[in-house]
Amino acid sequence: MLSCGPAPFDPNTSSEYITAIVDPAAVPYAGIEVPLKDNIALVTDGGMQAVEFRILPSQPLKNNGIRAEIAVDYPYVAHDTIEYTWDMKLVDPFPTDAQNRWWLIAQWHDQPDRNLNQTWDNFPSHSPPISLGFGQTNGSRAIALTYGTVQGPAGHFPVSTEQWYSFSAKITWSQDNTGSITLTVSPGNVSITTNGPNMYNAFQHYFKTGMYRNKDIASENRVRIRNIKMRKW
Repeated sequence: MLSCGPAPFDPNTSSEYITAIVDPAAVPYAGIEVPLKDNIALVTDGGMQAVEFRILPSQPLKNNGIRAEIAVDYPYVAHDTIEYTWDMKLVDPFPTDAQNRWWLIAQWHDQPDRNLNQTWDNFPSHSPPISLGFGQTNGSRAIALTYGTVQGPAGHFPVSTEQWYSFSAKITWSQDNTGSITLTVSPGNVSITTNGPNMYNAFQHYFKTGMYRNKDIASENRVRIRNIKMRKW
């Protein structure tokens, strides 16, 4: 008997996931980035709707990477301050990577400037100027903030599985030293502030959360996301 294999994700179903977890004001700017139907599910957790993103061993590439994410291309101009808030849970079992290779659970990424009619063709490749990475510190699970167009660590904090965390990233966007971020996370009373250039070009950088990681990490992992909101200060 012939096997059809895993079912690809149908982009026509994106809206049911987006509207479940994204504030209505940001819904028009949101999209789902998963290769397979098995990479995503709507769930109820604690009486609230959430979207579960799952990375599977040997899953296909999506946009040239191993990922299961939601993207929100929220509009702003340089020197605006935008606050991004969302909730996340690491779902048991959540295996770690023994080699501690790169593994992002949130990122803000540059893109071609549509005001200048730029496209992805020949657009320079950069690491995200702001990201939250998952890994291990002293044998314990942790999330680390990496910041800036000249990238550097800005701080880290421990996390546990089966615990909802509320994130707030208040970012002033700039190609000069007026750029800054204040990241707060609860529970845990985490507060990290740093500053410096955080834009590779003058066009809005888009937000993504879920999982995006090194293609050689072989474990199956799941995160749940809810309550994505953006507001301009």
